[in-house]
Amino acid sequence: MKTWSFQKLVIVGFSLVIVLSMGICAFSILRLQVIQSQAMDLKSKHMPGLESTDQIEVRAQENANYIHRLILSKESSERAAINEAIETNRKENEQLRAQLQASLTTPDQTKLYDSFISHRVQYLAIRKEVQKFSLEDKTTDALALYNGKMLQELSAYLESIRALRIVCKKQSTAALDEVSSNVESTRQMMFAGSLASLLLCIAVAGIVVRSIRGPLGRLLETTERISAGDFSFRLTGMGKNEMGALADAFNRMVDELTDLVSQV
Repeated sequence: MKTWSFQKLVIVGFSLVIVLSMGICAFSILRLQVIQSQAMDLKSKHMPGLESTDQIEVRAQENANYIHRLILSKESSERAAINEAIETNRKENEQLRAQLQASLTTPDQTKLYDSFISHRVQYLAIRKEVQKFSLEDKTTDALALYNGKMLQELSAYLESIRALRIVCKKQSTAALDEVSSNVESTRQMMFAGSLASLLLCIAVAGIVVRSIRGPLGRLLETTERISAGDFSFRLTGMGKNEMGALADAFNRMVDELTDLVSQV
């Protein structure tokens, strides 16, 4: 590097720093795009299934309570209100079921969903029969069917929902862990890249300082020897950069001084 000018040395050194920094920025942007895509997948594919199963279970239990109230109710106006609530709940549950079906992404989820649908069909058939008995004022038959077969089917129905929710939760957790892992790896790479840029800056500064300090030390030493009367010493090996040009000019000055002194 003795043939390099200080300007070239500084330009090359800090160009490397800039290239490294741009590489870190490009890497960070790409990684952030990957993380954003994974986060969107988590939001659009995994979370709806988890939320749907929670809401389906809540509404199934609410409808079971409505059915029990319907059995015990004697007033027509109250029965009409309960039936309306049951129908509203049923429509909301159907929307949640469609949302859940759309969120399925794996064979395990599909298998559990099929089991859930099978239990749902059986439960709804028994529930419809209990409603029929209630509307016909067959309270004893309705209560017997409710406390027996309907609650059993409800239990199996809820268990199928919970089994599906467990799988959805595991996959959501796995997706979230992957996002977290990518965030951590990106953070580590950015830290490593920033540290590398800092070390490169220090190295460039060190090279520049050493390139200046060594020749200046020799120049100072030569100046002191000449001031002591030793005109035989010359600066050599200073390279072909600015310091080399300075050494050549200094040596010419010493030659001229030597000629002047010899003429006195």
